[in-house]
Amino acid sequence: WRFIKNPRRHYSVAAAFTDGQLKAYAVYHINQKNYLEIDDLFASANDPQYLVNILFELIALARKNNSGLISFVAHANLWQSTLKKSGFKWRDDGHLFSIFINDSSQDQFKSIELWLLTSADTHSEGF
Repeated sequence: WRFIKNPRRHYSVAAAFTDGQLKAYAVYHINQKNYLEIDDLFASANDPQYLVNILFELIALARKNNSGLISFVAHANLWQSTLKKSGFKWRDDGHLFSIFINDSSQDQFKSIELWLLTSADTHSEGF
């Protein structure tokens, strides 16, 4: 909803469902250079095939629109091997999401299992 209701940019969503359950989605937009930028990725149940299918559809869309580039930020630990097998190239530019906690009463935030992060999460357009 935070992308779809953004008044400053038009976003689109591609999603995969099985038996009425959401399995994966990608939020994307076409920028001023006619590049397809993927702004958010999600796949449930640790099954990357749904997401790969969506990415192949986005590749076909980019080709149809004569886009010269598809780009996005993906968390390496979740998607690196799947995306490399699909033909995507990996960049290592040092961008990391991080948090510093200096208060032991907040230790629950250190457990990655308590975080629900999607996989591409750009924060352009003021998010």
